[in-house]
Amino acid sequence: MGHGVTDSQTEKMLADMNASGGPAMHELSIEDARQALSAISLDCGYGNSQVFAHENRSISGPNGPVGVCIYWPGPINQKVPAPVIVFYHGGGFVLGDIETHDSIARYLSEKSNAIIVSVDYGLAPENKFPKGLEDCYAALEWVSSNVRSLGGDASRIAVAGDSAGGNLAAATCLLARDRDGPEITLQLLIYPCVDMTLEHPYPSYEKYGKGDYFLGIDDMKWINGLYFENNAETSSHYASPIKADLANLPPAVIITAECDPLCDQGEHYGELLRGAGNVAEYYCFEGTIHGFFNFAGVLDIGVAGMDRAVTAIKKYMA
Repeated sequence: MGHGVTDSQTEKMLADMNASGGPAMHELSIEDARQALSAISLDCGYGNSQVFAHENRSISGPNGPVGVCIYWPGPINQKVPAPVIVFYHGGGFVLGDIETHDSIARYLSEKSNAIIVSVDYGLAPENKFPKGLEDCYAALEWVSSNVRSLGGDASRIAVAGDSAGGNLAAATCLLARDRDGPEITLQLLIYPCVDMTLEHPYPSYEKYGKGDYFLGIDDMKWINGLYFENNAETSSHYASPIKADLANLPPAVIITAECDPLCDQGEHYGELLRGAGNVAEYYCFEGTIHGFFNFAGVLDIGVAGMDRAVTAIKKYMA
């Protein structure tokens, strides 16, 4: 596989993917790309988590109804309310849904004993920036307003997300600060894309962005073309949180994969958050690729990554 992929299970998975000779994400139709992510998430996701209950609901958002799925680790106990995590799935703002990330939500709920509210925000190109983000913020506000009836603790509400969901979680923290919105206890950012401009010369773009490490730069350009009306929008600090004034934000835990074009921007974001006076922890999982949480059914390192996230939730949400 060349330099980088040292995790043997990741290496085998990548070799199998690359040997199949199928088209890259950016070469597929939107519908086919959505189906491909669904298929790989169902095939490779961790399947052994047990939650007490889960329920799909519809909440009102600024652009119409927003679906959420709520996962409870145990019975509602008003005397001992649980921490609540508002979770935004990945998929490049174009792909993914509650189902593709069901295995991650279940794992985090069971292992961290937290209520997870997974958000089915509007996808592009049907919902271009910032519609999906406004759905995400609406879900945070809904959770904050209804937290007691969910069995949750109003003083322990976090946001979390992977990839595009990490972008949305980071941007939701900016919106909550700028709009005097709900207090957020933690932002858990899993291989987040926090710089949508693609202009900064991150070495990980060059090293891992050519398309043979699952996510490529051409895929990211394809996503931008579907998510934004025009390239100027990529510089909005709600689109690229790395461009924002980062003062007065919740503690952050950032988890990246070494062999991911997004690796360096995740690390850089942590440095900038700390430089602005925030708490930010950074963890890089070496030898593996973007999306490894979704592949935890076949990659032990995916389970290790999710365990790192659980440790963070327990630390900041105790």
